[in-house]
Amino acid sequence: MVKSVTAIILHAIAGDLECWTCGTQELAADFLVTLLLFAEDNITMHLQPLVKLLHKALSHLSIESKLSFSHL
Repeated sequence: MVKSVTAIILHAIAGDLECWTCGTQELAADFLVTLLLFAEDNITMHLQPLVKLLHKALSHLSIESKLSFSHL
């Protein structure tokens, strides 16, 4: 199920990461990590938007620690 909606979810997360409130950005970062765990086998077809999304997200100090992946 996650595989079929990964592109839609990535688009929604991108919008939330660009939100002006830190709480929304942090929740979106958490959701991105969860999505990557569920869709790891099929995420390669979404690498271009994912890399752009991660690049934008890592420029925000408030969510950089959420996406460190050191806890995985």
